[in-house]
Amino acid sequence: MSVQYEIKADSDQVQEALTYFKFVGGNTDRAVSIAINRSLGPIRTKASEAIRTQVRLKAGYVKNRLVITKSTRRTLSGSIKTPSRGILMTKYVTDTAISNGSDGPWQGTAPPAPPRGIRVKIKPSGGTLSISSDSTKPTPFYMKFRNGYLGVVRRKTSDEITAKSPGAVKVYKSPSLSQVFNTVREEVLPEAGTRYQKELIDAMNYVLKQQYPPES
Repeated sequence: MSVQYEIKADSDQVQEALTYFKFVGGNTDRAVSIAINRSLGPIRTKASEAIRTQVRLKAGYVKNRLVITKSTRRTLSGSIKTPSRGILMTKYVTDTAISNGSDGPWQGTAPPAPPRGIRVKIKPSGGTLSISSDSTKPTPFYMKFRNGYLGVVRRKTSDEITAKSPGAVKVYKSPSLSQVFNTVREEVLPEAGTRYQKELIDAMNYVLKQQYPPES
């Protein structure tokens, strides 16, 4: 299940302008659809900036996972969706050779874990954390999965292997992008509303000029 932010036609915000637009014969559905679609890109940028204040991820990585679904004249809503799958902890490993190479399948065999343990930095500010800080559990190490991606794992203890979780290893993941997106939505909403209103006014002017071009 993914989290999404939707932009819908909200005529209450610009009722007077919409009323006049309809009165002069403007194509309301087309103007609303154009406004929504023009708003989505800037809102995605704002969401990406807000997300990256919370987690140490690159702009390109976040942008590629904030997926835009555009409005059509039949469906007057657009959305920005992001996956709910947890992010592999290799994205935050302090060894940049590993974190930079974690966007795609890992080339070669899995590297050995450092003698002092695998360290990560999730927040843009603040210190690093050691994944191997719990001495009661087996030591974490790198593993190359069947899909070619590299992960941080450790062997499960006997009491951790259950019918619901039968695997022999625990995969370390951080909160999903959708979880982080949820925490910053309220920060994005005010700018999203302002952007949509501006784009709707511009779109109504654009549509009217196309419908009623000036006489030559």
